[in-house]
Amino acid sequence: MGNHSFITDGPIRTEEDFFGRTAETKRVLGRLRRDQHVSIVGPRKIGKSSLLHHISRPSVFEAHRLTRTWHRFVYICCCDLANLTPAECHTEIARRVKQEIPEVVSLLPPDVAGSVPTPEYCSEYCRRFFREVARTGLRCILMLDDFESLIQNSCLDRDFLDLWRSMNSMHEVVYVVASTEPLSVLEERWRGQWQEVESSPFFNIFFGQDLGPFSQDESRAFLQQRFQFARLSVPDLVVDLILHWAQGHPHCLQSAGAFIGDLLQGTRGEWDERMIQQLRDHFADFSQSDISPKK
Repeated sequence: MGNHSFITDGPIRTEEDFFGRTAETKRVLGRLRRDQHVSIVGPRKIGKSSLLHHISRPSVFEAHRLTRTWHRFVYICCCDLANLTPAECHTEIARRVKQEIPEVVSLLPPDVAGSVPTPEYCSEYCRRFFREVARTGLRCILMLDDFESLIQNSCLDRDFLDLWRSMNSMHEVVYVVASTEPLSVLEERWRGQWQEVESSPFFNIFFGQDLGPFSQDESRAFLQQRFQFARLSVPDLVVDLILHWAQGHPHCLQSAGAFIGDLLQGTRGEWDERMIQQLRDHFADFSQSDISPKK
């Protein structure tokens, strides 16, 4: 829980703190129910990670006709894979899946006589592992957050991507990737890095889902809900100032709400011009950071 019910230090991980994104949730889970792959694209801190955590809650995905019996969501931040070799990536992804799907009776790649398993060995292990997942009848939904970190890994060539593309057709893996840039941009960057004439078919299987700012009505409803929950009395003038500054960016709304919570501590909740000026100063300072309300 963030300060005064506002969260500024990471993605939203609990159902009671998540707000909105009803249409996006419906579209993404509708695609996943039909075994279609989804690419979620939006600026930094717009809520991509929060949405991934949201759609993987059983109470949420079961409301959209997916089931805990057959669907398993596996979250991986690709920052953790950014500096790994292909063999290490295969092993780490399989390890994460194994944690979420313990029904699969399969060991992780052994440390052969103290040596590092070869890429060929780890690739074949991955194939066997996900083949076992498919035999259980379970659908593995692999959520790859910060996907550009994986694409920018200079160790991961076309063979790596082609292997994971084949996992879908052969072993019933469904992907959700989240990135700040569209896959078409990441694809060109990857081709330039590897000087590939042709792209990997991995990039051709996704349906796009843009994630943008809240509308003004959604932003106002969010602030009113959070202020009421935190028992903070905030005049309409202050709410209007926040709405004008934040331009619907969720992280900016959270930051402004947390600042107001701190500002009102030790007071009776009575606003004066000095406090409003402090709020304006906070907006000016925050606008110099890497998150701008208009992004």
